[in-house]
Amino acid sequence: MRFSIIIPNLNSPIIHLTIEALLQQCQSEADEILVIGLDELGLVKPSALVQFIDTGAPASPAVARNIGIRRARGEVVCFLDADCIPCADWLQRIEQQFQEPTLAVLGGGVDTSQTGFWTICDHVSTFHDYLATASPGTRAQLPSLNLMIRKTVLDQVGGFDERYPRPAGEDADLTTRLRLDGYALRFDPQIAVNHVPNRPTLAAALKHARQLGRYSIKVDPRWRATLHPPLPLRHWSLVLLTAPLLALAVTLGIYQADRTMQRWWYMAPAIFGLKLAWCWGAAEGMQ
Repeated sequence: MRFSIIIPNLNSPIIHLTIEALLQQCQSEADEILVIGLDELGLVKPSALVQFIDTGAPASPAVARNIGIRRARGEVVCFLDADCIPCADWLQRIEQQFQEPTLAVLGGGVDTSQTGFWTICDHVSTFHDYLATASPGTRAQLPSLNLMIRKTVLDQVGGFDERYPRPAGEDADLTTRLRLDGYALRFDPQIAVNHVPNRPTLAAALKHARQLGRYSIKVDPRWRATLHPPLPLRHWSLVLLTAPLLALAVTLGIYQADRTMQRWWYMAPAIFGLKLAWCWGAAEGMQ
C-alpha cells in the first residue's frame, strides 16, 4: 500500500524532526513525504522520499494541503502538521487499519506528554476528544494534524475548503462533509503523534482558542441549516451573553467524559478561560 504524507509548513523549527521520524518508518520507495509551504530555516532536505513544494508566500493549511492532494500518488493520504512528531509505529498502525477495504477515514491520537502548563491546557481544551488517552470509536469530526483518508474519497469530496484562511475550521468542514456523505470517521488513539505547538504562554493559548472559535463551523452560517446549532450559537450577542454558561458546561463535560482528565483537575479554571476566549472568537466570527 502506497502512502502520501502531506505536511503544510510555515517555517516550523521542528519540521526536520517530523521528517526524520517519518523516514524511519517509510519502508517502501513508493511512499512519499510532501512538505508544502515555506522553509526559510532550510530544515527540509529533499530526497527520494521527501519533496518540498515552495509556495513562495505563506499559504493557509487548506491551500497547502490541497496542493499536496493534487500531487499525491499514494492510495492513502496522511495529513500531519509540521509541529507533530509521529510515534515509532505510526505508519505501521495506519497500514494495518487500511487493510480493511471499507475504511475510508481514520484519525489518530494526540500525545500530551509535553511539559508546560499552558501547552497542556491548550492540548486539553482543543483536543480533549482526540487525546492518546481517549477511547477509540467514531467521531463527529476529526482534526487534520493526524488524519488519514483514501485518495479516491478525497477526490470525490473535493479536498479542503480554501475559504478558511487560518489553521482552524478547515478540518472540521472536510470531515463533517465526509461524515454526511456516509463515511464513518474512525478514531484510533494508538495512532499517536507528539504534538509540540509553540503556545507556551497564556497569551498564545488564548489567541489559539479565540481563533478556533472565530472559524468554527458551529457558528459558520454556511453550516447553520445542516448542523442546527443550539440557540446560544445562532447570534453573536447570544454567544457573549451566555459565554460563562457555555464555557462552564464544556469544561465540566471535558472532565466528565474522560476520567483520565482528572489528573489535570487544577487546570479547570484555565480551561474555562480558554473556552471563554473561544466564545469571544465565535462572536467575532458571526459579526
